[in-house]
Amino acid sequence: MNTSRRNLLKGFAGAAGIVALAGCTITKSGTTVTLTLNTKEVLDYGDSVLSFAQAGIALSFVASGLGSGGVAIATAAITELKAGLAAFNTAANGAATISYNDASAKTAFNSILTAIKTIDTYIVATIA
Repeated sequence: MNTSRRNLLKGFAGAAGIVALAGCTITKSGTTVTLTLNTKEVLDYGDSVLSFAQAGIALSFVASGLGSGGVAIATAAITELKAGLAAFNTAANGAATISYNDASAKTAFNSILTAIKTIDTYIVATIA
């Protein structure tokens, strides 16, 4: 089996998407829709998935199939993803929340701008 870096990253991205859905709730009140991501839950699921991946690459037949370079890349990616998940959870203080209000075009536009600013705040705090 020849696993490329691109396929490995696609697998991690897919797992991250599934993990994100597990910790997501959507509520609606009038014209406002609020999306809340329980980042602690995402961190826990993500750590579980990444620990499984780490155990997988430790298997001799997987490691030989990936080669030393592939194992090094996978190990570095797992380490960075774990650190990133923990930093995001800390930045969001356990829950990342954005809201969208579609009462009017202006309100909808303003709520999108506010959501973008909120997401930007999470990203900046995660990488700082």
